[in-house]
Amino acid sequence: MSDFIVINGDEEFLKERAAFKIAESGLFDEVFKFYFPSDLNRYLNLSQCESFDKKTCYIVYNSTSVPDLPIDENNALILIVSENHKLKDERANQILNFPKLKTFDNNNEVINFIIDEGKFYQIDLTRVAHALFVSCGNCLRKLSSEIEKIAIISSPGSVVTSKEIQGVVCFSAELSPKQIIDCMTLGKLAPALAFYDKLQESVDETGWIVAYMQRHVLRQLQLEEVVNSNINDLDAAKILEMHPTRYINHVKHLTNVWSKTSLLSSLEKLCDIDIAHKRGKIVAKLDLQLEIIRLSQEAKRVSI
Repeated sequence: MSDFIVINGDEEFLKERAAFKIAESGLFDEVFKFYFPSDLNRYLNLSQCESFDKKTCYIVYNSTSVPDLPIDENNALILIVSENHKLKDERANQILNFPKLKTFDNNNEVINFIIDEGKFYQIDLTRVAHALFVSCGNCLRKLSSEIEKIAIISSPGSVVTSKEIQGVVCFSAELSPKQIIDCMTLGKLAPALAFYDKLQESVDETGWIVAYMQRHVLRQLQLEEVVNSNINDLDAAKILEMHPTRYINHVKHLTNVWSKTSLLSSLEKLCDIDIAHKRGKIVAKLDLQLEIIRLSQEAKRVSI
């Protein structure tokens, strides 16, 4: 019987890349690609033809079931299962799974993907991994394309810096100050500054960032009061004007990220920065950056 490999999962790019690597490593004479259901008849016709001793690989995209297998023992069938479907078959030699990569807390698997892609090209992307994530988000196809361009201009074994990629990388992800705040809350200074630099790259977004941070600090102070008052979770969520599930699972545990003294100091500092910015003082940008650094570093000392 021919080789039969099933590839499940939600990461389309990783599934396609796995199929490509399998086909490449098999040294097949011919590789045919089919997109179901439109190519079903073409697949059936070709899979039943004599191979004349040729090694043939059939890659089937968007499959929701197992089609008839090629009859020639030299052949291979790689089944890329459609998103939201999962196939199992006793005849399969391998069943691979590529779930959606996680991008939260301390488990940002997209960052690991970027670094691993760099290793494939024999370049170190550690210093620019966060910047690439900020720029392209979790679109792996886009990230892979950008990394390939970086590899072309980088020497094997080199450590890539942000300055070197500025003229090459195409930035497309939609950003807001929320990403800065999320990183500060987790004590992740490097990505917080990467988000800050990207937001400030084209136009002055100091006022927008300050407004977000002021709102966040006020919310943290309010959260502190609610939690310390020992009221039940449903009432707490109502006071904070959020869904109880979000409060219980994502907000409540953030009470002790910063001390009340630190939050009050931050609120005062942000007000000063806001006034300085409205008066056109250049120092406002520097002070805002320093406040992001301070809050990120303080959050690192708190177990979330």
